[in-house]
Amino acid sequence: EEGKTASTLSDPPRERNEMVTATIEWYRTIEDEIARCMAGRGFEYVPHVSQRTIDNVRTQYEEPLVEVQTGTESRFWAPLFPMESSPGSVAMLEERMEKAGETGFGLSFELTPSTAALQPIDNTAEDPNSAIRRSLTEAEADEYWRALQGFAAGDLDGTNEPSGPAIDNACLETARRLAGPMPQVSTPFDGIDTDRLFTIGEEVFRAVHADPRMDAAETERVTCLANHGYPADPYSFIVTLLRSEVESATSSSPGTVEENTGHKEADLARVLGLDRLRQLQAEEIGAASAAIECSFDYSSVERELIAEYEQEALIENPDIASALSQDG
Repeated sequence: EEGKTASTLSDPPRERNEMVTATIEWYRTIEDEIARCMAGRGFEYVPHVSQRTIDNVRTQYEEPLVEVQTGTESRFWAPLFPMESSPGSVAMLEERMEKAGETGFGLSFELTPSTAALQPIDNTAEDPNSAIRRSLTEAEADEYWRALQGFAAGDLDGTNEPSGPAIDNACLETARRLAGPMPQVSTPFDGIDTDRLFTIGEEVFRAVHADPRMDAAETERVTCLANHGYPADPYSFIVTLLRSEVESATSSSPGTVEENTGHKEADLARVLGLDRLRQLQAEEIGAASAAIECSFDYSSVERELIAEYEQEALIENPDIASALSQDG
């Protein structure tokens, strides 16, 4: 085969699962080395990898990195080469469509309950070293931090920066050096100049958007929006509408909607009145839904052209094509 494009390139589940295990073990190795180092400097330290870190690793590696297209069930899609923007998969657009039907662009609605419920995680509650530090005197705590990270808060006066040699000699850096580099997923691009990949991606992107077929797709997108009663940029239309409403109600220039409302319904309701806010929210939902609905065909054309021009790029860059053709 000439090479693999984004439609066939995948990150095998087996390797992702192995990466989850390897990366968590890497963090645990660091913690073990920190404990050994701190003990050598007279401090107790309990090796501890937070649940937040573990969850982040699992999230990072247990999701496909690119779409594996298997008919209509595909969820993930990405261009083969890095580029400034890409259309995403059909399933991703469908998810955005569903969200738009609930909260539009998210400009005049409260945060969704699931998002609003997210609070910063306090890892000190689960970190056994928090209790150890609380048991220290102020002077002992300063020495603890100097041993762990190379400086204590009291060492900094707003002008002085932490000493490089002190940080390098601290247990955190010592442990990281002993643990070695973080495990990395192997990719077909290993050993290929990253700058070159970005350059190719830029060339593909420019070629796609200079293609007359994209102009035709854009004309159809704008016509679709007009049929729904919206201009070519529905998002800007809603932002301008909300800003104008707030400005009229307050008789002052509010800057931007976001700055004045914090995306809170209660703030807008207080300024505009609940009945008017509900009317504007309905308009926002309509505009957002139309924007996504009218982007499906445009995105389909863009994905097809990206794949087409990527194939041309692979022919022009046979070493990259050869790398991609290797199963791994």
